[in-house]
Amino acid sequence: MAERDPEPEAAASWDGLRFVVRFARSGELKGMRVERAEETRSPGVLPPPESEASRALAALRAYLDDPYELDPRAWLPLLGRFGLPEDSEALCRAACSISCGSGVPLRSLPGVSQDEAEAGNIALRVPLFPLIPLHRILFTPGDPLLGEAFRKLRALESSPPARWWY
Repeated sequence: MAERDPEPEAAASWDGLRFVVRFARSGELKGMRVERAEETRSPGVLPPPESEASRALAALRAYLDDPYELDPRAWLPLLGRFGLPEDSEALCRAACSISCGSGVPLRSLPGVSQDEAEAGNIALRVPLFPLIPLHRILFTPGDPLLGEAFRKLRALESSPPARWWY
């Protein structure tokens, strides 16, 4: 049996975390994941210019530089491609409605019925985190790495980036 070529990946490292963008050779975005930056891995390859994956990587890097620049609603239409259950998409839509630097308790979100364990499982399956900012929903996801990412991204959003104007 022939081995399958792995999907290409590109990554942005920040504050001990590595956000990986997976994509097809054509540049179609296949998803994202978070891992510890200290894990030894190849830096990846750049996606084709002007591709969906290239835009996702640029949006991720811009977000980590200035979180107020991200419009998460722009990424919602891609969720249908990943076959997420309806309740997962509802949680993602709710997360995208929360403004940068804010947090809303899980139980306060209209139309969202998950408890913390269910929301944590959904957060692990959403392939566009942090472009879909689930960390703005205040709950403990259960997975230690995801919890660390949530805490760090909330801290990033709570302190506006330094601007240098000359």
